[in-house]
Amino acid sequence: MGFTNQSILAKLVASSVATWPVSDAKGSPLSGATWYPIELKPFFASVCAGSPYLERALARCQEQLPALLKLSPRAAIGDILARVSAMDKTNIDHVKQQLRHAKTEMALLLALLDLGGVLSDQEVMQHLSDFADACVEAALLAGLMALATDKRAKLDAAKINSSKHTPGISVIAMGKHGAGELNYSSDIDLVVIYDAAALPYLKDKTDQARWGPAQLAVKITQIMVAVLNDQTADGYVFRTDLRLRPDPGSSAIAVSLEMAENYYETYGQNWERAAFIKARACAGDKLLGQKLLKILEPFIWRKYLDFAAIEDIHSIKRQIHAVKGGVEMSFAGHDLKLGRGGIREIEFFVQTQQLILGGRNSLLRDQTTLGALAQLETAGHINKQTAKDLSLDYLYLRHLEHRLQMVQDEQTHKLPNDEPAMHRFMKFCGETDRQLFEQKILKTLARVHDHYADLFIDHDALSVDAGSLVFTGVDDDPNTIRALRSLGFADPSMVCAVIRGWHAGGMRVTASKRGKELLTRLVPALLSAIAKAEEPDRAFRLLDDFLRDMRSGVQVFSLFLKNPDLINILVDLGEVAPLLSQNMARRSRLVETLFLSGKRARDEVALTAYRDAESFEEGLDRIRREISDARFKQSIQVVLGKRYVRQSGLAFAQIADNAVNAILPLAQQEMRRLHGEIEGEIAVIGMGRLGARSLTATSDLDLVFVYDVDGGALSDGDRPLEGITWFTRLVRRLVTGLSAKTSEGGLYEIDMQLRPSGGAGPAAVSVQAFKDYYHNDAWTWELMALTKARVIAGDVRLASKLSTEIEALLSTKRAPVKLQKDVLDMRQKLLTGKPAKSIWDIKRLQGGLTEIDFICQYLALREGHQLGRFPENNWDIIPILQSAGLLSKAMSTRLLSAAKLYETILQFARASLGPVLRPEAMSLRQKVALSTYCGAPSMAALEQEIRQVSSAIAADYEAVVGPYDRPHDPPKSP
Repeated sequence: MGFTNQSILAKLVASSVATWPVSDAKGSPLSGATWYPIELKPFFASVCAGSPYLERALARCQEQLPALLKLSPRAAIGDILARVSAMDKTNIDHVKQQLRHAKTEMALLLALLDLGGVLSDQEVMQHLSDFADACVEAALLAGLMALATDKRAKLDAAKINSSKHTPGISVIAMGKHGAGELNYSSDIDLVVIYDAAALPYLKDKTDQARWGPAQLAVKITQIMVAVLNDQTADGYVFRTDLRLRPDPGSSAIAVSLEMAENYYETYGQNWERAAFIKARACAGDKLLGQKLLKILEPFIWRKYLDFAAIEDIHSIKRQIHAVKGGVEMSFAGHDLKLGRGGIREIEFFVQTQQLILGGRNSLLRDQTTLGALAQLETAGHINKQTAKDLSLDYLYLRHLEHRLQMVQDEQTHKLPNDEPAMHRFMKFCGETDRQLFEQKILKTLARVHDHYADLFIDHDALSVDAGSLVFTGVDDDPNTIRALRSLGFADPSMVCAVIRGWHAGGMRVTASKRGKELLTRLVPALLSAIAKAEEPDRAFRLLDDFLRDMRSGVQVFSLFLKNPDLINILVDLGEVAPLLSQNMARRSRLVETLFLSGKRARDEVALTAYRDAESFEEGLDRIRREISDARFKQSIQVVLGKRYVRQSGLAFAQIADNAVNAILPLAQQEMRRLHGEIEGEIAVIGMGRLGARSLTATSDLDLVFVYDVDGGALSDGDRPLEGITWFTRLVRRLVTGLSAKTSEGGLYEIDMQLRPSGGAGPAAVSVQAFKDYYHNDAWTWELMALTKARVIAGDVRLASKLSTEIEALLSTKRAPVKLQKDVLDMRQKLLTGKPAKSIWDIKRLQGGLTEIDFICQYLALREGHQLGRFPENNWDIIPILQSAGLLSKAMSTRLLSAAKLYETILQFARASLGPVLRPEAMSLRQKVALSTYCGAPSMAALEQEIRQVSSAIAADYEAVVGPYDRPHDPPKSP
């Protein structure tokens, strides 16, 4: 693009008389002709050809520039700074306009001095930083002045007028601004702090309408940022970023001195230490800012670094994908700041060593990159050649960066992608040979990256094959975004934000330094495992939920580091069984259970730890802990497909048996302590799935309690109870022990609706009442339920007596016609009153589990007088019925196959998803897992199989028991 406004060019040439007073950067006279390398007119034309932004700036500054050109460079720069300092700060709009005009003048002036070879890159960076200081000071004062007439502020005019700055509030420059290394189009990173006692406001605690010191500081800061950052017709001054302040996600934009001190002492991260290496009080109450920096010296410059701190710094380094030698560097489109061999690598090279070494050697605390490199060489930490290479390369890369940003005043660091733009840029940089220009840049990048990669020697990488994983700072690292996207994450920015939150100590597991360090080392392995998931973003969110629910992290993270395979299991678990994952997060000891489940399977639960407990409650908690662990481990076996479906039912039932058998004697012991011993016995009968030994992960326990005691017996304690009352209270304690929610959670929901007389009956019944009820009053459905009854705990004599009684009841001859009618009526009532909600409601579904139960129970009751009592479980009943000729081989095969299918679905769904199976709410991964677990190629195929099987079982039910009253259409898919 050429210079188009010839009148402006002519005016500038005429005004300068082609002779700018020749001097060096300090104002001293120089020998020679003129400051510029070529004639003025061609020079301006070449500037405009390379930079549309500078062309626009020349047009805007045509009145001011001739006067500046008559001054020495130092005087011209000083003139602009003096005007910024002297401007009237009482009118916000005026301040905004004047600062933007000054910014255009300064940017144009420095660019001309830079392009003309008068100023070095270092000098340009320092002048830009000085100008930023002046603008921040002016904007901060303007913020204070703007509140002078606001009644809510109640400012102390005397205190303001006696101060040359904004008292009680300080602005700290961070990053390149703090180090005096600003670019032409840099953001400025600021931290604003205040001291409530020093702020210029009149204290009056009785005035509720006034602003407090925190509100006042925030209001001043908001105005300051608007003055600097707002885009107006005149442009902007500096894009302003306040995210380097303490806890930016939840803190106000201005923070108190005390809050800042407490934050960095408690939560400060190593990358924040690195950020404060370059921190400098630049505006406002500089003594206050210097006070904070002095307070933070022990945080920034640790004289003695513990192992965890050093490892954390190394861990941050090892997240970056660095390989020495032979690395291919891109040219077109390469990011000179963040790409390989870029400016960030030089800065990182310096700052990581400053963090480790600067605590003991104050000379290494230089804020500037070049100064720090020199000091590292002097102290013998890097060799002379490395210091020289990196210093020269840093200046060259910053030089190119300046040229890039001059073009359109954009915060860009990337070389042009297309050839015409690259050609224009090459000319703007004063280069004439395209091939040599490319070689020079690539050689620089490769040399920087080789020196940088030396930092990683003898350290395991914590990156991934896809690239770097850097989660420090407040901005997303472009290389990390690319790496995450290549791993399969659809929203890599979300991943970065969440992981930065982890490192910030926003979770209990990263509250300790050791927890943070271990998690830093784990992140690449976690992300690699999650990337294999069907939906990586969803799996990552589940992992985040898991970590946030965890109460401690050091032991768990250490276990993961020692057993990396656990991470893959954890990710699978989070995807397939989020309920189990949440349970494990709340109880970190279950992670070890997960590890053991991956190695071997054991069903037995010893339950011995409670025996030496000092109290009933302590004993219960110990039992709950062991039972919960056992159920969790068994659920893992189900989800991971390491159990046959029947084995799972047996294992869950055995765990429940163990729980009852452990808590019962504990409850008896407590009753004896409170009310004394009593002559009597108790037994517990398991019904339903517990009795049939086909329990699932979420099954209730159907229990019936039977006691045998002399009606007039009293316990022998200080507070004696009658026998009935003693055993009733014993049962309540037992039920509470099994079901009450405590710090260890509850074990089971208890259902006692199957006891004699149902919900209206007593919690425990005598053995005589049990016999009388079932012989005289029990409904047919209660006798059907009794076919699954099994004595699971209690006194041996009574248990034997009850087992004999149940066997006698189930071997009694019954009227076949009445039995058939009652069974058919019962099924019809269930179909009408509690119909299946969907095809996946396989218990209530016509042709589902209930039909299989009713077929087996009907035949067991009808044939019991001849064949005796049948087993409790359908798996065992069906072969007996076939052997007895009551079922054909084809029907027996169908029933067993259907039972296996239904039980497989139930076991998996309840272990992974909870009591209700709703495919519409399942993730893709869960659907794949369920269908695979059931041996089906897809959920659609599995649904079709359920429809076919249920139709066949409904027909078998009609063939064995009898016809339904009316047809029931199969439920639709949800």
